[in-house]
Amino acid sequence: MKRASIKFVLLIGALTILLNACGPVTEIINVEARIPAEIPIDFNDKTVAVFASVREYEVNDSLLFYNDSTLMLNLATGVASAIEKNLAIDEGGVYVFKHFPVDSTEYDMSYIHSLSFSSNSDIIIVVDSIQVGHIGIINGVTYNLSGEYITSYIYAPYQSTIKVYDAISTESLAYINQKDTVFWEILSKNDLRPEVMAIRASQSMPSVSQSIGVEIVKSLFPLWQQQKRTLYYFPSQSWNNAVINAREFRWREAMEFWLKQTKDKDPVKAAAAAYNIAIACELTDRHELALEWTDLSLKIYKLPGVSDYKQLLIEKLEKSTR
Repeated sequence: MKRASIKFVLLIGALTILLNACGPVTEIINVEARIPAEIPIDFNDKTVAVFASVREYEVNDSLLFYNDSTLMLNLATGVASAIEKNLAIDEGGVYVFKHFPVDSTEYDMSYIHSLSFSSNSDIIIVVDSIQVGHIGIINGVTYNLSGEYITSYIYAPYQSTIKVYDAISTESLAYINQKDTVFWEILSKNDLRPEVMAIRASQSMPSVSQSIGVEIVKSLFPLWQQQKRTLYYFPSQSWNNAVINAREFRWREAMEFWLKQTKDKDPVKAAAAAYNIAIACELTDRHELALEWTDLSLKIYKLPGVSDYKQLLIEKLEKSTR
């Protein structure tokens, strides 16, 4: 397992729980655990291109924006920028193109191949549409800020559609239809009329659409979620060294020591070692094995918190199999 799958952020001061005179102590750490992508796509060694759809359309009076070309291009730029960041490639490594589709529903094999050929890309991401509803005002929250500025809040609902294709097989890899709401905080020295606030929001929408693109891409990549984990250790140099190895991502060295300790005649030490191995397995993405070690720990001796940890592992495994 790569080191990137777990990062220690901050070591909190040791929290000791004395089970007996020579009992173990626990050390609580904040870790960033890897959460699998909502829509997993293999980007390894693949070139990516983003296409903003430009097509003629009738003005829709029920919407503030309907497939506006400027918004579409900025949305595509936000998608490309987020992909570059997630794949750790240079700025501009994901090219953004315009395309002029005739049919707004689906793209056939020949059309996807033409986009691939023109962009020399393995994965094609099509920004297909964006619709922004009319501005709304949140009443009752306008107030004077430090006697100088008035703060007003407005919002607009939006809906965007992004399609992802394998450029070689033309297989559809993802269809993202996102509905959400954009909120603005407007500062002014005078109380603004609703129509003025609507104009300001409309003028800022191109830059907002780029942020929408960044949000959409989050579903295609793993996330890091901060969680707390506990390791048991005993007041001896060897147990302390194992914790140090864990902090330094040297899981193999730490687990080699804990494996030996699972055979200790002292059930508390054996159970603590088995539990620590479970933590190491979880943080290296071996959740089923982590559950087995947790069961062994509970079978040997019921340490505080291990049963709760077992339930957490069960919930993670259930989510991964849905």
